[in-house]
Amino acid sequence: QLLGLIAVVHESPRWLVARGRQRKAEAAAAALSIDLVAITAPSSLTGANSSEGGLGLVASIWTHRKPMLIALGCTLAHNATAANVILYFSRNVLERAGVSEPLLANVGVGSVKFFGVCIALAVVDRLGR
Repeated sequence: QLLGLIAVVHESPRWLVARGRQRKAEAAAAALSIDLVAITAPSSLTGANSSEGGLGLVASIWTHRKPMLIALGCTLAHNATAANVILYFSRNVLERAGVSEPLLANVGVGSVKFFGVCIALAVVDRLGR
């Protein structure tokens, strides 16, 4: 999955600007629908205002609480369902269920998972998160 992501995920526009690759940064920012000027402003490069100390980080987290709670909820749901454990033992389960080629079926399950992730990556920017 990681190799597939490398092919489709854009590099960070901020990172590209820091390396002097302005044109690529502009293209990546346009693809990500973000304002390149806003993310490369000196105040955004240091994070929250340094005068606020740790409160700037808390304010930043509070500002983005909805997406963070969604991500936390997805993580907890993934762990609660034990999806990785099921995939790990799926070959044994398929053997006991009488599947003649459990390895092939297991590869099929992994392929469906991989293509599902690829489809989600392809449409998430079009449909919104």
